[in-house]
Order: sequence, then structure tokens, then C-alpha cells
Amino acid sequence: MYVAPRPLAEDDPLFPARVGVMSAAALIVAHFATPQMPPLAVALPVGLILGLRGAFNPVRVIGMAVGVPALAWGLSFLVALTREIPWLMVLTAFTVFLLGIQIARQQGNPVGMIIALLMVIISSMGLQNRALLDIVRDELTYAGLVGGVLIVLAYALLPPRREDIHIDDPQTAEDSLLAGSVIRALVLTGISFSLYATLPASDMMLAMAALFPVVFPTRGLMLAEARARMLATFLGVLAALPVLAIYAEIPEVSLLAVMFCLTGIGFGWLMIHGARPVLVYQFAVTVMLGTVMTALTSQSAAQATIARIVLTLGGGIAALAATALLEYAWMRLSRRLGTRSEA
Repeated sequence: MYVAPRPLAEDDPLFPARVGVMSAAALIVAHFATPQMPPLAVALPVGLILGLRGAFNPVRVIGMAVGVPALAWGLSFLVALTREIPWLMVLTAFTVFLLGIQIARQQGNPVGMIIALLMVIISSMGLQNRALLDIVRDELTYAGLVGGVLIVLAYALLPPRREDIHIDDPQTAEDSLLAGSVIRALVLTGISFSLYATLPASDMMLAMAALFPVVFPTRGLMLAEARARMLATFLGVLAALPVLAIYAEIPEVSLLAVMFCLTGIGFGWLMIHGARPVLVYQFAVTVMLGTVMTALTSQSAAQATIARIVLTLGGGIAALAATALLEYAWMRLSRRLGTRSEA
């Protein structure tokens, strides 16, 4: 799996400003476009630019802008086709999860992670009702296309100093490749359908963040991702609290855009100079944006904030524990079968 390295000040001194401008721009566009899922519409475009390094790469940006909507329509078609037959829906979701995870673990390609996680979102939302399936498909299409346009504008206004295109250095899994992928696909299938059975649709997007670590190819990367995401949750929620407090007193979108911009600049600076791994600050940006937008569109801001923490930590621990237990059981079974064959 490819993990974007820490941006360097000498290569990209305007990186923090680009993150801040992107955060504000995503909010402003969403304000006028009035999407039905504001947290997704704001956080996803910003999340796309956070993983970019080096000079502007038109192939990658166009690929993201077109790929996310294409996957959203393709996966939503599969869910719509199978949602009336529960066992077929579960089997379809498991197959897509396995395909995405296998791509991520075998090739280190982040496209595999995107496939798996989009399927988590679409299958869990789509099972609520058919109308919600169409909504999440359209919102993912919106977020991908808007993200692509805003990234082009952000790079045009605030270009990096580095002139060469960044070359990815992905990490892949080597041990128990297929078995590990099957285990992770089983965990994703079980947890995603558990979320559907226990959570309302408004909380579903918050819980999805907890499942990101499971898609990573190796146990070390999975644990590092989980630690980073849990710390990022606290940092992002902490940053969201003053934003929500100020907005409660002065409910102006222009002021909220300024606060998003300043917070994005701050986390962008920490991505370059912070003491923690870059993933922590990178995730914290989208946590802050998602928490604020969820709180503003829910009846209780405090409840949305607490839900963000509980669902991310609880879901993450459950996913990691289930993966670790199944991998341990598989190792014990493999050794036992190996011992018998030698005897």
C-alpha cells in the first residue's frame, strides 16, 4: 500500500496554504451546491489533495476525479442488483472487498483500498433503502468531480516548488497473501453489515473511518494506520470544538470558511514540521471537517462529536481485534496441517 511521505518545506512551501484554501473552497462550493451529505461533500475533496506530493500530476488528478464517480456508479449498480437477495448481497460485497484488498496488498495500489472502502459505504448505505443508495452514489460523484476541479485550481494558484512528478514507493504484503486478504474481506463484510444493522444512516459515515486500517497490506502498516487514525480523531475533534463554538455565536458561512482555511493551514504546517507521523495530521484535517459538517447538519453537535470518537475508536479496535484473532487462528491451523503432512 502506498502511503504518501511527509511533504518537505523546500519542495512545497505552499503546501499548508493549499490545504487551507482547499478546505475553504470545498465548504463554499458545498454551500451553493447544497449536497445532501455535506460531510462527505466537504471532506472527500480535501482528502484527495492531502495525499498528493510533488508537482501537479494531471494523470493522477483526472484519474481520481473520474475514477471515484465511475466506481460509485459501478458498485451502486451491483448493490441495487443484489440488495433484494440478502445472501447474494453479502457474497457480492465480500467478493468486491476481497478484490480491492488483494490489489492493495499484492500491488500496493491505493485503488484497491478505494474500491473496498467505497463498497463499505455504498453497501451499508444502500441496504438502508434504495433512495439512500442513489443519494450516496450521487454524492460520491459530486465529491470526485468537485475535488478534481478544486485540486486543479489549487495547484494553479499555489504551485509547489518541486517540478518533477512524485513517484510512489508502495509497500506490499509478502506472507499469507491470499489468506490475509480473505481474512480482511471477512472482517470488512461482518463489520459493515453490523453497522447497517445497528446504526442510523446519519452515523454511518463516521463509523466508516474506523475500517480504514483493515485494508492496509501488512500487520505493521495496519497497526500504524490504526494508531495514527485514533490520535487523529482526538486532534481533529479538538480542532473542531472551537470552530463549532465560534460558529454557534456567529453563524456566517464566510466566517466558517475562514476558520476552515486557518485550521487547514495549521494542520498542513504540522504535516511538514509536526513531531507525529504525517498520517496523524493528514487524517486530522478530514476528521475536523467531517465532525464540523456532521455537527452542523445534526440536531445535537455534542452528540455528533461524541459519536465521532466512540465509533472511530470502537470500530477500529473491533476491526483490528477481529483481524488479529483470525490471522492467529489461521497461523495455528497452517502449522498444525503442516506438522501432520510432515508426519
